[in-house]
This record gives sequence, structure tokens and C-alpha cells, in this order.
Amino acid sequence: MNAPTPCSATTRAGNSCRFSARKETGLCINHDPAYAERQLQNRQRGTRIAAENRARLPIRIDDFDLSNRSSVQALVDAVLRLVIAGEMTEARASQVIRLLSIAVRNFGATHTQIVPHLNIYEYRRNQAITHLVRMLDR
Repeated sequence: MNAPTPCSATTRAGNSCRFSARKETGLCINHDPAYAERQLQNRQRGTRIAAENRARLPIRIDDFDLSNRSSVQALVDAVLRLVIAGEMTEARASQVIRLLSIAVRNFGATHTQIVPHLNIYEYRRNQAITHLVRMLDR
């Protein structure tokens, strides 16, 4: 098997480019002027899709009950289930989990029980899953 041909251009630092060259030009996609328009289109498309994804899944903390540990635990459970089901990106889940971590730290020493009653936990988990799924459907 042949190794890919390296790009014939040099980097800003003056070193040889280590990217693979395109067969047509001998330059990589970063140095080939003919590929610049395609890169611009790809960047614009990526920016548009990212903006659409952010608009489609707005997560507002006030949409959830964060007043006790069982509510927070139910939301953590809902987020994990949505990630496993492929309904929420790992990046978005990471953001939500970080925010939930802050919420838990704000409880202080008076809130010591994580799930005081299983029925409350189940109810709040179902609420969180339902709300997150509605947000994903927007």
C-alpha cells in the first residue's frame, strides 16, 4: 500500500506541510486555491446547521424543577437516556450536566438525601424526559 503524497506547500512557520496532497494539484485542501470556495461553503453550511441545532434545542434552566436533589437526579437520568437513545448530543448533555452540577452544589449541607422517595424520583424523571423530548421535537 502506498503512503499518501504529502502536500508540496509550506506552513506559515516555513515547515513542509504534512497534510495529504490532492491528486489533481499536489496541494492539500488547506493550500489549494481551487478548493477555497468549497471550504467557504462548508464553513457556511456548518455555521448554519450549528445555529439551527442551537435554535431547535433551547435549554432554559427555568423549564426544570431544580429545587431539590431528586429533581436534579431525575434530570440527570433523563439526559443520560436521551444521549444513549441518540436524541441529544454528547456536547449538549455535557453542558446540561455541568449546569446540574452547579445546582447540586447550591443546595448546601441541609439537603443530604439524593432520592428521598422513589415515586417522586420516577415522577420527576418522567417529567424531565417528556420536557426534553418536546424540546427536541421543536
